[in-house]
Amino acid sequence: MSVQISKKHVYWILFLVFVMALTVRAGYMLSEVGVDTPLQGDEPEYQGYAVSFLQGEGWHNGPRYSTRAPLTSLLLVGVYRVTGIDTRAARWAMVVVSALAAPAVFVLGQLIFDDRWRLPLVASLFWVFYPPSVFYAGMILTENLAALLIVLGVAGFLWSSRTGRIAPAAFTGALWAAGALNRPFALLVPCAFLIGQLLVRKKNPWPWARSQWLVGLAAFIIVMAPWTIRNYRIHHVFMPATSYGGIMISSTNANLDNPVVQAGSYYHDPQIRRYIQSQPEALWNSVGLRITLDHVRQNMGLFLRAVVNRAKSFWTPRPDPYDPSWTLNDWLMTAVWVPTLILYAASFRWLPWRRDWPGLAMILYAFLFTLPFWGTPRFRYPIDPLIILRAVAGLAGVVLWVGRRLGVRGALAG
Repeated sequence: MSVQISKKHVYWILFLVFVMALTVRAGYMLSEVGVDTPLQGDEPEYQGYAVSFLQGEGWHNGPRYSTRAPLTSLLLVGVYRVTGIDTRAARWAMVVVSALAAPAVFVLGQLIFDDRWRLPLVASLFWVFYPPSVFYAGMILTENLAALLIVLGVAGFLWSSRTGRIAPAAFTGALWAAGALNRPFALLVPCAFLIGQLLVRKKNPWPWARSQWLVGLAAFIIVMAPWTIRNYRIHHVFMPATSYGGIMISSTNANLDNPVVQAGSYYHDPQIRRYIQSQPEALWNSVGLRITLDHVRQNMGLFLRAVVNRAKSFWTPRPDPYDPSWTLNDWLMTAVWVPTLILYAASFRWLPWRRDWPGLAMILYAFLFTLPFWGTPRFRYPIDPLIILRAVAGLAGVVLWVGRRLGVRGALAG
């Protein structure tokens, strides 16, 4: 029997789930990472753009103008206008963004499961304690925003379909654009949903009318326009994403005989990278793509082998699949991720694929987009909430199946 609750109770659940997620992430950052930890990895670049802008020097990081998508740095700009330039405030802001994804999972779950609350609650609580979501929370990277925006983008699509109105479609298109302005991989997300709808013609529970598509795509273009126009004014080329794509695609495909690349990772060949970066930034993408295509044509066998290993590394439970030694984190994530994937696969017995095809489209999109570049669970992380939601449906199916045989009514039925 379907169990629904009042809006008041839904709001309380959203609030309590957010507080739990915030507490867990804050506790981890304070006890394990430290608020004052130095910037590392890609963090200095996002910081550099924000600081340059706040100091009145324009949107650039040293001599580069478009190497990173702008949304994460824009978030830092907003935070620093209130707090002053302080990376501690930035880390706390990221913790809040990460915590917001937990109630967002609940909202998406309610849409998928017809306003039931138990399965969405289990999924959101899973995300509260999901190790990677806690680990990334205090980092000044795109991961936190990416997970939140993907969940909200799918939820917006379902909400717009349920209401049949164009305002939610416009909101969804804006969310898709925000995702692309956070991570360039999301630039073609609207195409994933459109192709999905064209393929799911019969018994489609989540259709968009033509007017919704027109408004949604218009909103996507409008939100993307300022960044794209700004890049055109600076570089005099059409650049809706970043200038860094040419470097990354060449680092994963222009040296296919490198054992690291063959394993599914990347290698910044000094000669290739030096050559690309000696060109004007406007040409990095075209030069990097040309070098890549020439090399792939001559080494198609090596390319296909690398693609297979990238696919494996996308789905692996290990946080760093290229580290030959196993750590405690590897064992922990194996214990969490392997049952999750098994339950995800089992869910198709009880939850028809049409029921959440937009989420499945996003999962497939993220997976396919990884293959030309390099494989890592870090690229899978933003779509992990979508996998977890279906895994929880699989868990409910298993519980009900066992319960019937034992004569016990399943607790997750609602």
